[in-house]
Amino acid sequence: MGPESMIETIHTLVIGAGQAGVATSAHLAKRGVPHLVLERARIAERWRSERWDSLVANGPAWHDRFPEAEFAGIDPQAFAPKEAVAGYFETFATSRALPIRTGVPVTRLDRHGDGFRATTPQGVIEARHVVVATGPFQKPVIPTVVTDPGITQLHSNAYKNPAALPPGAVPGGRRRLLRRADRRGAGPSRTEGLPVSRPA
Repeated sequence: MGPESMIETIHTLVIGAGQAGVATSAHLAKRGVPHLVLERARIAERWRSERWDSLVANGPAWHDRFPEAEFAGIDPQAFAPKEAVAGYFETFATSRALPIRTGVPVTRLDRHGDGFRATTPQGVIEARHVVVATGPFQKPVIPTVVTDPGITQLHSNAYKNPAALPPGAVPGGRRRLLRRADRRGAGPSRTEGLPVSRPA
């Protein structure tokens, strides 16, 4: 029996269980809208495994949170580290019993009649409405303008900490570049920034 023979129907399908997907699910649940969230890995997976070790939220804990849930054990003025952010989203989702199905990637999404059909390794899901909450940057892109093999290029989703870098190298750009340069004790004049991705 193949995936096509296993068809599940739902009013609204949400793809992705990061910040946007979890928030969308919470709002739909409040309104009594039947829905399902599919997440390819774990809740807030990009925060867990596809970011550098020292990443923190962009704003203080009192600001970078959902209106109805505070960060536990973090000073409101502090910047939550990535592990705390991922845990916050997971706790928020589980405490509200949000219908999130993890480990289920959506491999195809098509128009189907008046709605949509999502294909997954576990089967097909048909929904009247779909919210794609996967974020804008899905495919890491390394700039092709640098051809010197002696220059190391590393995408931000593979960067973890300075120990893996050659001396003087700082991946990223804009605000992220300056953050990493500051942690390495280097000012902008001693670093090089490259764009690290673009919308797929």
